[in-house]
Amino acid sequence: MKGDTFRYTPQRMEDSGITPNLVRLTGPQDACNHLYFHNRSFTPDDKTVIFQSTRGGGNNLFAMELASGQVRQLTQGYQLDYFAYPSRDGKKVFFGAEGCIKTVDLETLEEEIIVRAQDLVEAKVRKCSGAFPSWDGKKLVCFYEANPDYAAVFSWYSRPERRRRMYKPHPDFKPHKPVTFEQLQAIMDAPVLDTSLLPEPVIIESFTLYRRENAWFLKVRGTKGEEGIAPCSDRASYLHLLLKKFLPLAIGKDARTLEEILNTIYVTDINYKIQGLAYWCCIAWLESAILDMLGKAAGVHIAQLLGGRQRDELEMYVASGNRDTTPEEEVEILHNRVDKIGAKAIKFKLGGRMSRNRDSIAGRTEGLLHLARKSFGDDFIIHCDGNGSFDARKGIEIGRIAESINAYFYEEPCPFDDLWDTKAVADALDVPLAFGEQETSLRRFAWIIENDAAQVLQPDLQYTGGFIQCIKVARMAQAAGKVVTPHVSGGYASYNMLLFCAIIPNAGHYHEYKGFRGVEDCVPGGLPVKNGLIRVPNGPGLGLDIPFINTPQTECVFEIR
Repeated sequence: MKGDTFRYTPQRMEDSGITPNLVRLTGPQDACNHLYFHNRSFTPDDKTVIFQSTRGGGNNLFAMELASGQVRQLTQGYQLDYFAYPSRDGKKVFFGAEGCIKTVDLETLEEEIIVRAQDLVEAKVRKCSGAFPSWDGKKLVCFYEANPDYAAVFSWYSRPERRRRMYKPHPDFKPHKPVTFEQLQAIMDAPVLDTSLLPEPVIIESFTLYRRENAWFLKVRGTKGEEGIAPCSDRASYLHLLLKKFLPLAIGKDARTLEEILNTIYVTDINYKIQGLAYWCCIAWLESAILDMLGKAAGVHIAQLLGGRQRDELEMYVASGNRDTTPEEEVEILHNRVDKIGAKAIKFKLGGRMSRNRDSIAGRTEGLLHLARKSFGDDFIIHCDGNGSFDARKGIEIGRIAESINAYFYEEPCPFDDLWDTKAVADALDVPLAFGEQETSLRRFAWIIENDAAQVLQPDLQYTGGFIQCIKVARMAQAAGKVVTPHVSGGYASYNMLLFCAIIPNAGHYHEYKGFRGVEDCVPGGLPVKNGLIRVPNGPGLGLDIPFINTPQTECVFEIR
């Protein structure tokens, strides 16, 4: 495997006395070969030799330190073309594979595509038969074997300029605006809730948690009969005991002091020590119920309490969570979903989900990226989502393919808790990187934004703690010129995304649609999607009418007074 090290045992040999100082460096167990006959195999310091070998299967590049005999595998999984050679500074090896000229760093093993044949040669390219640098190392002359003839082309070796010519980010995305942590901290500290439309106190009297089959709801009542009801996710089935711990801390408080209530819960009994997805989901349910009550008490949509309404409809992309489909099957599924709602954009899954570079089906990721572009055409919007499948090296490699098909954005290539690998991928690519669906900390969001580790922020309306927390993320993102496309999973829990995107000015252009599965019945007029567009409900509070709360089919799980 790439990065593995081992040793051959050198053997001194004699050639009938003609050349007495022969040393056999590799053993007979593997087929080894020098680089193409007119390419040098030694690094400039003569300490390392580069060669090809079939060791471990396939044909890969290896580097041997002559002094120690240690060998390190440099590449994995390619059908190498005719040539490879060390760079003039001895830090990288140029090689041909998959019709591209690439480099691999001898220390980090990070790979970089220098030239793509499909961008330079109109004929169908079979392989690159040679590439040779100028004396200053800034230019390459490349020979491509193409049908029907050979083609010779020149390429300046200037990675940032070249990649920008190859990939052009959509105009929806703007360059990063430098922002300091102090500026972001000021946004985190600033209040969000506007209670000017509520001159009288709204005192919280009780909370009731309900369940109807797999749907969960939290109702709050005020001392004057005010009510609010918010959908919870099905995570309430195992988080409701934690929710029950927090609710008493809000009883008897003025709901208009919601932000103070949330801070009190955070610091009481050092609850901050259990913060994470479980904690913030409970806070999001509590907050949404109170916001619904406040909105209804004031007779306004919650947007009026949270900064004002920015838009009345959203454009949706259809998403698929499949990883067990072939590229052909997945493209057919996506076409059917696009046709159903008239969407202008799609998103599909890459890799094997937190799989350490393993694909769910061998070759599926690369095949799906190329087939989706071919099938949907050049102008269709394509998002792709790694769900933490890759490390930085592999994430960059897949990101290059995403760039080659002009993907709209590239989501969560690396594990969600690895901010360093995520930033490494973002720094290496020009395709906008989307990230943050599992993030629960405002300070970590601030780090991501300050360090430009993602260009699209994706807070989840539950995992991140509700409207107020997510609005602060959006405001920090806006300060750095970034857009916000919140994460959603479908069902009742996804409904708040519609309201949130109506509030923030820097909402992304397209938003995820997986169906609302029951919410439509609780919204006057339903939630139809036509020509890829969905209207944002505008009723008081959350805009929901949940008539079955008080029916026998709905179970009261607990009540807190």
